[in-house]
Amino acid sequence: MRACLLMLPLVAAGAVTGVAAAAVQHEPAAAAAKPHLLYALVDDLGWYNVQLHNPKIRTPHFVELRSQGILLDRHYTFKYCSPSRNSLMSGRLPIHVKEDNGWVGGVPQNMTVVAAKLKEAGYATHQIGKVCALQRLLPDRCLPAAACPHVLPARLHVCCCLPAACPLMAWASESLPLQWHAGAATLNHVPAGRPWSDGGRGFDTSLGYLHCCEDHFKQTILHATDYWANATPAFGMNATLNAAGVLNYCTHNYVAEATRVLSLHDPSTPMFMFMAFHNNHGPLQVTPWYKRYYPEDPEDPDAMVGSRATYNGMTTAWDDGLKNITALFKAKGMWSRTVLVVSGIASFISRT
Repeated sequence: MRACLLMLPLVAAGAVTGVAAAAVQHEPAAAAAKPHLLYALVDDLGWYNVQLHNPKIRTPHFVELRSQGILLDRHYTFKYCSPSRNSLMSGRLPIHVKEDNGWVGGVPQNMTVVAAKLKEAGYATHQIGKVCALQRLLPDRCLPAAACPHVLPARLHVCCCLPAACPLMAWASESLPLQWHAGAATLNHVPAGRPWSDGGRGFDTSLGYLHCCEDHFKQTILHATDYWANATPAFGMNATLNAAGVLNYCTHNYVAEATRVLSLHDPSTPMFMFMAFHNNHGPLQVTPWYKRYYPEDPEDPDAMVGSRATYNGMTTAWDDGLKNITALFKAKGMWSRTVLVVSGIASFISRT
């Protein structure tokens, strides 16, 4: 599917210097500073669903970044999510990792993912957002909530999302990994389930969900809570309320986690942050603040009504989130040596 990919290279003294390698290749090896890497992945984003290609869409920050970077306007991704994510994490074509979007699969344990390679290079590594593990291995083998000791009051069964976390799910094996879309059947498969030195995938921290289509406000799927901090359920972190008593939107939660991660980070250590937005994947949900940019008028043939208005509001929401995250890098004094990549994935919706 045709998509957009924006690469914002290292910026020095207000001028674009080209790709990261070009910015440092003439420096002595000992003096060359490793760049920070910020990869923003937007789900189900069509080529026509950004302001650069459709003036009816509001993505002003993406437009601003475009003026400072390189736009790959004929960048292609797989037609759905899992193969592209597996390729991104493993550096291999889908034919060698995963070509379907089914219940099982993921990057095998004998393949090294990008976070582990960056750990070898001295990077701090963090994953935020759509971990994306499809919830079940075999639907008829999920245990009822009453049989699981990990269930808290007012929480339905969540252990099926990560079978190895539950002693009653001992039948789960590494031969049947779920996906984020890159594997979640065991603690060795999830992004920060185990330390990189102990066979983990290489991420120091991870906050997100393992399924594909959570409620954007409650982090629930099929009546179950699916929200994970590293390898444990993120109890108390889902369905949170803001100061006005309104449910927080997922993008706001991810920006809050990026704020936490960056507040603890030493800028002298290179960082890889993988920001995997839930937007624009279903269910189509957004706050009224963002939907207001796309007023519904059934009498206007050019108006974006119903789900189209919601979808485009979700687009503006992730653009706002990207603005806030880049502002965090600037406030931390890290932006001048940050390489930013923004990419769409699984472009089911190609026109508004």
